[in-house]
Amino acid sequence: MFELRSDIAYWSGESGDTRGALESFERLSAEAIASPGRAGLHALLSRNNVAYWRGVNGEVKQAVHDYHELVADCERVLGADRRETLMMRNNLAYWRGESGDAGGALESFEQLLTDAVAMLGREDFHTLQARNNVAYWRGFNGDVRGALRQCRTLLEDCERILGDQDYHTLSTRLQLGLWSGVAGSLDDAIEVLSALLPDVEDVFGAAHELGFSVRHQLSRWYGAGGNTQDAVSILTPLVADQRRVLGNRDYRTLASEGLLARYAK
Repeated sequence: MFELRSDIAYWSGESGDTRGALESFERLSAEAIASPGRAGLHALLSRNNVAYWRGVNGEVKQAVHDYHELVADCERVLGADRRETLMMRNNLAYWRGESGDAGGALESFEQLLTDAVAMLGREDFHTLQARNNVAYWRGFNGDVRGALRQCRTLLEDCERILGDQDYHTLSTRLQLGLWSGVAGSLDDAIEVLSALLPDVEDVFGAAHELGFSVRHQLSRWYGAGGNTQDAVSILTPLVADQRRVLGNRDYRTLASEGLLARYAK
């Protein structure tokens, strides 16, 4: 029953009721911590859900605080070399970046990558995920060329290890398109993203968040290159889909609405 309630809370959040998801996970976490039979890993994972949905609901600094405590407890209870501990460190680094500490996020992900390679090897899923995050935050911190180089190498490894239909392979292609555009190679960005979109929709369907991100980035670079007509033609149905799936207040919906307002003038 506990797992079913967790699933319901998660999908309610994914459907747009992020506050309801947070409240449900707070109740579940309190139960997990109070129950002797659910101590240890179960309680730690429940706290992870609470911290995550606090961040999603805009309580980003609280999420960072929660993850600092959670990482320390995971290292004490589970050990520093457990995958769950690496996952919590990944989440802490992510919310550090979301809180505005881009340099701290990059530093945290670089250390996480070093430890993941040492513990798990270069081809483990967690290592590939850490490489993806290092590339992203490197670009976000201004080293766009470095981010592009890392994305190209990472994409080759993801395709070889995970396959060309894996979520992380596809998201690496998205990141490659993003940094190509930021670097000023708009044609390359549009080419990468145009080829990526049908692949994402074939694997995940037309209403998946990864596809929404691809469509958003594709419209962004069309608009940046002066092709506002194609940008608007992508954004108009995208905004409608995001409102329906993510909700009107989701930050991704609001970002697409902002682009549409800019290019539809």
